[in-house]
Amino acid sequence: MMATANELVASTEALAEVMVEELSDGRHVTVIGDAVETEIRGWVAPVWQRWYHERKLSRLLEELGEDRERGIIPIVWFGHHGSPYAEGGMLDLLSIRPLLEKMNRRYPLTLTVISNSRKRYHKAIEPWSISTRYLAWHPETFFPALRAHAVAVIPISVNPFTRCKSNNRVALSLHMGLAVVADSIPSYLAFGEACYLDAWETGLETYLSNPDLRGRHVEIGRAIIAQDWTLARIADRWHDLFGRLRAQAQRYEKLL
Repeated sequence: MMATANELVASTEALAEVMVEELSDGRHVTVIGDAVETEIRGWVAPVWQRWYHERKLSRLLEELGEDRERGIIPIVWFGHHGSPYAEGGMLDLLSIRPLLEKMNRRYPLTLTVISNSRKRYHKAIEPWSISTRYLAWHPETFFPALRAHAVAVIPISVNPFTRCKSNNRVALSLHMGLAVVADSIPSYLAFGEACYLDAWETGLETYLSNPDLRGRHVEIGRAIIAQDWTLARIADRWHDLFGRLRAQAQRYEKLL
């Protein structure tokens, strides 16, 4: 399909590099990233389903509030439980299990998993020695659930597939007010000043012990988003692309 296209667009520089290599014909690939989501549209859930998920959210928020009163810091992982294309997903959390359990002895914490496989959570995460919770991802509850946490952890099994992914999880977390500790992939580097990348122990210990720094990093992240990753900014890039294509088409028509 790429071979027949007149114009190619990728969501990340890393993906663009792969596309150029696959094509081997020197064609340029335009990079237009993903905008930070501020709402989830196009999803109409049945009333009973909304009621069910809202009850689950209310219970989570109540429990997290009680934890905060006891000085327990809520951290969160969110994402698809896994992919058929490459290793990763919820099981990436296993790589930081020893560190989280170690940190919990000094800084009481709790981990919430927001995903789409309770079965995988029960098998892989629930047996941990730290307090964990599971919330099924749902468009009605995802954003308020995410905002109820202090730190987002984003471990990644880096491979050719995950290396090309966008920065949406880091950007969304910062936009929602969460500090971020993550493994790095190329797209995350844009937020390098606003989070800890590839510095798990330092990052977690610093954020767990320093809420003021969490807040400062969130503000830095939001400034980066406002400059480059809002819906308006991304729409401008698409507008520029379509304007260029239209101009090319008009020049071509004059030659006919």
